[in-house]
Amino acid sequence: MPVKRGVIAFTYAFAAGFFEELGWTAFAVHELKSRHRILGTGLRVGIAWGAWHLLVAVWGSAELDEPRAFSATAFLPQLLFYAMVLPAYRILLVWIYERTSCISAAMVMHASLTASLPLALAPSATGLNLALAYLVLAVVLWAGIAIATSTGAFRSSRNEQMLALRGLLVCGATSILPYLASLILLAAGRYNNCAESQSCIVETARGAANRAQIGPLIVTHNLLTILFGIGLGSGDLKTFPLHLVAFGAIGMGVQAAAIGLLSFIHSGETSGTYIDTLRGIFMSSESLLRLLAIGPGTVIAGPTFSLYTLLSIALCLLEACVKATDSSAHANDPYGPWKPIWESVGKLIYLQWVFVLSIMQARKLQGKLIDAQFKKSS
Repeated sequence: MPVKRGVIAFTYAFAAGFFEELGWTAFAVHELKSRHRILGTGLRVGIAWGAWHLLVAVWGSAELDEPRAFSATAFLPQLLFYAMVLPAYRILLVWIYERTSCISAAMVMHASLTASLPLALAPSATGLNLALAYLVLAVVLWAGIAIATSTGAFRSSRNEQMLALRGLLVCGATSILPYLASLILLAAGRYNNCAESQSCIVETARGAANRAQIGPLIVTHNLLTILFGIGLGSGDLKTFPLHLVAFGAIGMGVQAAAIGLLSFIHSGETSGTYIDTLRGIFMSSESLLRLLAIGPGTVIAGPTFSLYTLLSIALCLLEACVKATDSSAHANDPYGPWKPIWESVGKLIYLQWVFVLSIMQARKLQGKLIDAQFKKSS
């Protein structure tokens, strides 16, 4: 059955890639690229590409037992895929076609996307789980596009580079959303005695019904945190304090991802292994990275933000002291009954500080963009 499904998927994928790209790339992209840049062409064709499949998404969103009944849980993953993944992927297709002038490359890329997703995700992921998987895929694709655009890799204009950089900064403000969603799912699943979400997924929530939903949320949060750090460390915002904040943000994203990876490798039944040691090292570095990220905020902006930064640092130190006291009081329990609460509080203190800094720097960059446009027009 898997072999048969694979043959059908590849046959359908290459047929779709061949015939669709005769229209999308050979005609639409070829006509538009003479009037627009790569980003503009890709967005226009990508949105049309997604809209073209909208009826298919509606038709495919019926309940199995009631073919005429519309199912929102079946429609949501397809909507995310067609509205978020396809436009981003089309930009990459346009870039490849621009670089190679080879329509066959676009056909192969189209076919690979069509064939790989059913084989990788279906039928194991459906409904909300599939939607979250598509969300992670969309974040990865748009992250690559934003970074490439901000560096001028897509022959992007100055305005497009500034907008891409602004998008990277806004990632900091949005990174709190998937983290809050994961906490809600953790609370709903009654996961106790775990130090952080990544450990909860594997150790405490092993076999839980919503474990597959928490994982993509944590991955999305880590990706957004890293993208925020990349945005701070590049473009017109380069200053030494911001570089330190960027290093701390990227470090926290990588550290959280490493903990998640080590938690998946960890068996959860033995202790004292090198996996435990590595995980302990990464977990102990969180408070240091958090203070490294927040500390330079005292000299980034005016006195109001400096005071706000000092308050955030004080709260982080208080959280670390309370967590250490609680851990020493429960030496036999490495996590302690309240440690999950302290971990979440400390992370939320940092994330709300990132939220404020992200909005502040994005507005500052927007002001520079407006000034540049005004000077150009005058």
